[in-house]
Amino acid sequence: MRPRTDDIRAFIQAYPDMALLPADDHHVSFAGRFDFRASWTNGLEVSDAYELRIEVPDYPEHLPNVFETGGRIPRDANHHVFPRSGKLCLGSELRLRQVIGPKLSVLRFADLCIVPYLYAASRQQTTGGFVLGELAHGNPGILQDYQDIFGVSTPAATRAALRALATKPTSAARHPCPCGCGRRLAQCGFRERIEQLRKLAPRKSFEAMSKALDSDSRGEKA
Repeated sequence: MRPRTDDIRAFIQAYPDMALLPADDHHVSFAGRFDFRASWTNGLEVSDAYELRIEVPDYPEHLPNVFETGGRIPRDANHHVFPRSGKLCLGSELRLRQVIGPKLSVLRFADLCIVPYLYAASRQQTTGGFVLGELAHGNPGILQDYQDIFGVSTPAATRAALRALATKPTSAARHPCPCGCGRRLAQCGFRERIEQLRKLAPRKSFEAMSKALDSDSRGEKA
């Protein structure tokens, strides 16, 4: 389904040079000049603007896709842009879900996910690197980030934890705990971490994350 009308209105009010494009009942897109002002601890304040297109498909099962259309950010992995599609790599999906919280809104996504990326992109022009930190490119970086989120020590445990999120809770509870303790998930304290993360997204979203991570042929790396 598409975002609520009040959600769309709040985004346009905050970023008035972004226009709502014609869309169907399941997709919403915005395009235009995205003005922002931001600063982080021990960092310089940045006031800048980029031409963006923001696509919101199947809300809230999928996070928005963001494209820089003005040609300022090179389409390559060093700038965290998928070369073929031009989509910006704002971070791993599970990390972005953590940042946004369980109530997804276009405005919240813009403020907490798009602005930090653009701040880093603007600063990169003078520092040569992403000042807010960055992941390794492709699946290895995503896997490491998920491993940190789950608090486990191996890629196998990370994949198992993600599969637990993608499985119906009653079924997942009967499976071996991803932490490797030898008990079922229902019998281990690790279930509390899974239960908290499960609140962040629909199960279909975790299914998609799991399939993407298990695939060795995602096509693009950023």
